[in-house]
Amino acid sequence: MSTKTASSTGQRGNVGDVFFIASVLVVFGAVALASRWLPILLYFPSLVAVGGIISYHIVRKVSWRELGLTWDHWPRNLLIGLLLGGGIGGILYALWTYPFYVRTYPDIFGVGWDAPLREFLPIIGLFIIVTVPTEEILFRGMLVGALQKLWHKWIAILMAAFVFSLLHLSGPYTANMTMVLNALLLGLVNGYLFVRTKSLIGPMMIHAGSAVIGFFLWVPLFQAMGIL
Repeated sequence: MSTKTASSTGQRGNVGDVFFIASVLVVFGAVALASRWLPILLYFPSLVAVGGIISYHIVRKVSWRELGLTWDHWPRNLLIGLLLGGGIGGILYALWTYPFYVRTYPDIFGVGWDAPLREFLPIIGLFIIVTVPTEEILFRGMLVGALQKLWHKWIAILMAAFVFSLLHLSGPYTANMTMVLNALLLGLVNGYLFVRTKSLIGPMMIHAGSAVIGFFLWVPLFQAMGIL
């Protein structure tokens, strides 16, 4: 096979990857949108994401390492994620996202904001175990990874972040401009970190740390200081 033919075949394969991911995202967004009126579907978007990730790995023959699931340089990536997520991200969550949620929604998944912190543990657990890994693999590992094979890395990062933020309009607690802007910022930071480190450890720590550390550390601290 000539170099030109091989290049053409590889390009078609890369385009095929993007179309495969796009189809998963369409189903993901449609199910998330339906869950706003049918609460029984609330956890189905995560199931769609998991199925899409596994199918992409098998059908498109993309390795887990290519998707960012690698332990290479994990201490450094973990530290970066903790500092950015628990530090800057957590403070932004406490001062910007949390007040918005409290003003806008009387509860989250049936748990009122004045409930004891322990009642939020199941929600946080699902967020860490299911939401964070699936979204980071889907939007960073898969989407950014596929797009940067076709275009410049910054175009890939920007496009993936835009799609990530846009799909937040379909969620029951994210269909507002505050969460769309949050998602856009998170997508840009995590997309760049994924491209730079080729690992999802840092992005996952930022995604989880900003909400979890922000909620359990910075919110109570700022409340005690009278800032919130």
